[in-house]
Amino acid sequence: MNSNSCGIKEDGTLWCWGIAEWGIIGIGDVFESYEIGTPKDIVAYTPQFQQLIDDGLCEAQFYSEDKQASQKRRYPPVCTHPVQVGEASNWESVFGNNNHVCAINSNNELFCWGENEYGQIGNGEHGDIYSTIPSNYDLVSSPHKVDGEYISAAPGYNFTCALSKEKRVYCWGYSVLGIPGFTGNKDNPATSPILINF
Repeated sequence: MNSNSCGIKEDGTLWCWGIAEWGIIGIGDVFESYEIGTPKDIVAYTPQFQQLIDDGLCEAQFYSEDKQASQKRRYPPVCTHPVQVGEASNWESVFGNNNHVCAINSNNELFCWGENEYGQIGNGEHGDIYSTIPSNYDLVSSPHKVDGEYISAAPGYNFTCALSKEKRVYCWGYSVLGIPGFTGNKDNPATSPILINF
């Protein structure tokens, strides 16, 4: 992951930190409201994220005061301390890319969250990541359970692949240059797992 990290403690709890962009921290929506303005965009964080900022676990930040440069950029907080994802204590592995994260628990359940422009979360949806307020289509800001049982996962650039309990490979998302082994494209990505035959 380029600007975020996640880890599992000895007690099986899952924690993430870094830039809270694309819902990648995994603890819910960041923005209550968002309005493009000059010199700075006007934002209000959700009560949950505002509390993290007030507690000193996350910091508010701005990328730029240039309206042209910031037109399509949100201003997410940076979580400088680990923040717990949910309350579960049975996580066994976590995998990340620059825009989304996947984790597997002791029941072989796979959960993914983060950017979902190309269906890489596997929830059957995809959308425009540049909408002013994130929706359930473009971002998944808390862990979403992917159908099936898995033992490993590999989030890629705009796609995800995972190894099932039966040792079969499944992939979903945007098939960049055919790398995942299926034919989903930007306009019609695979939004749920596809079995890769080889």
